[in-house]
Amino acid sequence: MYKNMINNIKNLSSPAFIYLIFGLFFLIIALIKNIINKKFNFLNTLKRTLTVVIVTYFLNWLSKMGYNNFSWFLLYFMFFIIVIALIGSFYLMNKLVDASISIKKKQINPRSGN
Repeated sequence: MYKNMINNIKNLSSPAFIYLIFGLFFLIIALIKNIINKKFNFLNTLKRTLTVVIVTYFLNWLSKMGYNNFSWFLLYFMFFIIVIALIGSFYLMNKLVDASISIKKKQINPRSGN
């Protein structure tokens, strides 16, 4: 069984293999975070695992059907969306921190002009 699984992983296309590695990496990070926070959610972990398996299979299937360039496009598009989401969350957090500091300054010195 393990030899069959190893052979299947060896036969993955490059986009599918890259997605599998990143997906497993982030799945392990999520598991460690859940263990540290003592909030293990089996259904959430199952959903993440199934997503990694299904997307890996889909990217590999696209490559095997001759749509390797489209498979690469989807992989890059997913990473692009993740980067945009991270930048947006950093921007939002920066704005929230600035607003919080501004509110605290007004509470400390209520006679300031703004």
